[in-house]
Amino acid sequence: HAITASSSEGSVNLFDPNYGEFSTTLPELPLMFQNLMTRYGSRLNGHLQLESMVIQRVE
Repeated sequence: HAITASSSEGSVNLFDPNYGEFSTTLPELPLMFQNLMTRYGSRLNGHLQLESMVIQRVE
């Protein structure tokens, strides 16, 4: 399972093929990831576990 994200001008857009697209601001990004991890870890998802996260910055 992979997700993609992009950022521009202080806004972050994340796409998860199972849940759709999410948008947030940079200050709210940690909360968005926390909420996604809670959703992924629920019984409804078979307790998915995050194995790795790669964050890259391209200028």
